[in-house]
Order: sequence, then structure tokens, then C-alpha cells
Amino acid sequence: MREHNIEFAELRRAGWYFKANQLSFDIPGLWRKVLVQGAFIALGVFFVATGQFVQKTDYALMTVKATGTWFWVGKNEAYSLRFDFPEMLRGDAWRLQQGDCRYIDDPKPALDIWDKDVICHLVLGFNEGAIAEAIDSQVATALILNVVSIGCFSLFVLFAFWLQRAKELHAQLEAESSTGDAKPHVDAKPETAPIPATEAKEMALL
Repeated sequence: MREHNIEFAELRRAGWYFKANQLSFDIPGLWRKVLVQGAFIALGVFFVATGQFVQKTDYALMTVKATGTWFWVGKNEAYSLRFDFPEMLRGDAWRLQQGDCRYIDDPKPALDIWDKDVICHLVLGFNEGAIAEAIDSQVATALILNVVSIGCFSLFVLFAFWLQRAKELHAQLEAESSTGDAKPHVDAKPETAPIPATEAKEMALL
């Protein structure tokens, strides 16, 4: 800092790209930069998408513990986890309504009789409290996921700012070093003035 007249605040803006112990800047290459920045963007998009997926205020995301079957339930109906996905991603989608639980004994496709009994218990309104509790939990989870996604995008911007500032400081110091090494060569000859004749005679007499 003393050698190059740099303030601490300037170095701090370079973030973790300035290595204080080595007194150098760690400027990443193209692939490393793409990997790090891409990871932050991918995580941000993932958390946003997951938050939007569970952020439903009228349907609860629940599972049958005995079989591991996930489903949405609410408004006196239930449907499979991927029921709203595009056709090619839906798999064996199913949907149960009150009429299916009251008057139809055969289970829906890809839904065994145990799953149907458990899900119909919820569809017929025998455990509204569990549905309301699950909805509150998933809304809170969606909020947390959205906050985490904002954090990921903020870190992406912060690291991009650090990298840009580190590049600028590194280029500045490199330019100063190259300028200091290329000093012009000057032949300094000692200047000698002739001694007056009177002074020379006095010195000779001494």
C-alpha cells in the first residue's frame, strides 16, 4: 500500500481475489470464471423454481409414509406430484376427487389401495388440520428458498464486482511496474570548473 500509494478501501473492493499473504491478485481464467459464476446462477434459478413449485396456498404437498407416494391435496381433491407437468413429464398421473373416493372401489392407475385409502381420508375432509399445517409450512419454505435465491444472485453480482476491481488494480500495478523499470539512461559527467590563476599560485606557495 505504501509502495504503490493504494488505500485499504481500494484493496477491499477486490474481495477474495486479492491474496494478502502473497501480495498478489488471483485473477481466474475463463473456465474457472464461467464455472463459479454459472454455479451461482444455477443455484439461484434452482431455488427460485423450487420456491415457486411449493408456494401454493390452497394445496398441500404431502406423502404417504408407508409407500413414499407424494401428492397434492386440497379443495376436496388430490392429484399426483407431476400432474401439472407437461405431458411428456407427467408419468403415470392420477387425480382423485370426492366422487372417486365415495363411489369407486378400484384404485386409480399407479395408485395402490393403501395409497387410495390414505389419500381419500384427506380428500373427504377427515384431517383438515394436517392440510392447513402443511400449507403453512410449505409457504414458509418457499419464502426461505426465495431469500436464498436472492442471496445467490447477490453473490454473483458481488463476485463479478470484485473480479472487475481486481483486474483494474492488477493492470494498474503492472503498468506502474513496467514504467518504473524503463527509466531513461543518463550519462552523468562530473562538472569541473577551472581554478583561477591567483588561487593556483596561493595553493602552490602553501
